[in-house]
Amino acid sequence: HDNTIDPDRRLRIGYISPDFCGHSVSYFFEPILEAHDAEAVEVYGYGDVSCPDQVTEELKVKFGHYRNICGLRDQEVAKMIEQDKIDILVDLAGHTSGNRLGVMARKPAPVQVTYLGFPDTTGMGQIDYRLTDETADPPDAQRFHTEKLVFLPGGFLCYKPPGFAPPVNSLPAIEKGCFTFGSFNNNCKIQPDMMRLWAEILKRRESSRLLLKFGGGDDPAVRDHYLREFESFGISRERVDICGRKPTIEHFRMYGRVDMALDTYPYNGTTTTCEAMWMGVPTLSLAGKAHASRVGLSILSRMGLGDFATSTPAEYVEKAVAFSGELDNLAKIRASLRSMMFNSPLCDKKRFTKSLEAAYRAMWRQWCDGSQMEVGQTVSGTNPAESQDGERLCPATLTRRAADDREGQ
Repeated sequence: HDNTIDPDRRLRIGYISPDFCGHSVSYFFEPILEAHDAEAVEVYGYGDVSCPDQVTEELKVKFGHYRNICGLRDQEVAKMIEQDKIDILVDLAGHTSGNRLGVMARKPAPVQVTYLGFPDTTGMGQIDYRLTDETADPPDAQRFHTEKLVFLPGGFLCYKPPGFAPPVNSLPAIEKGCFTFGSFNNNCKIQPDMMRLWAEILKRRESSRLLLKFGGGDDPAVRDHYLREFESFGISRERVDICGRKPTIEHFRMYGRVDMALDTYPYNGTTTTCEAMWMGVPTLSLAGKAHASRVGLSILSRMGLGDFATSTPAEYVEKAVAFSGELDNLAKIRASLRSMMFNSPLCDKKRFTKSLEAAYRAMWRQWCDGSQMEVGQTVSGTNPAESQDGERLCPATLTRRAADDREGQ
């Protein structure tokens, strides 16, 4: 590569993805795009979006430069990236559908990174780093990666809450006298072992119900399959409601029927966990040893909700039952969760992006020096206790901002 070797110059950062559209990746990428420091980095987007939508159009104008690479061969895209003199190329898809790992394999940029869209190693020697955090990937996870792990100090995710979300309602269980657990995760994550745990929770918590929502849930045959599974675990189908996809606003309103969300295992939810919290619904998560089963723990830790993370199936069941009996506590959490989330590192796009740019800068300096960052290195960032504007938050600020946020919905 003939990129100018200057460790302190403005960097050209390229992001390549098929998901610059109404996809979960965009919910976590858009705030980064909005918060990038234009004096420090020049941002390029390489979108292989098969079905562009309104989100695509909104993202396009937020890039410094956007290239539509749909239909182009890997070699053509790699040449384009080389001609753009990209310093750091960031893959946002990993091994998910529509990925352009064939482009990454040609090493068109001197530094290459994978991030966000795939919860594991790519297994590619051409990709130098993988961005994560110390909770989602414990230090011993490095031995399972071809990339060097780089830990972001405030968590590896930055979430942009939807401006159209309805207000948070009161705890349904208090009004209806019936406790409702819920999971809106993809049904590919709902395995028999998970259903067995949910059935045990329903048995232990009398008069409780379970609400599931996933694509295909409105198909009678699909619904019947899951209801029969629950019956085999001793739960009558009358206690389980299954819904299919809904329009986005209706999807968020459905959280108003849920008292507490139940995360999936061994593949945790990500977007669903954040959406639930924005609607005042805490998620109970079961953590494992791999990134895919530790995302819930990472999110909850950044929110100060570590009590909702569990480490064994037995603890998962016990805590679900225990929390479902603490209605006053859940009601208080529900009323304050949106403001807690807004003021947490999870939604602090300026602080997060500053730490991300610090990671990019460290990678670039290492390349200029002819070396790589140390394994498992944590980059510097701003204080997580500060707000987006760098000010420290007090209770009055929390209350005021929560009220302002509700008025803006």
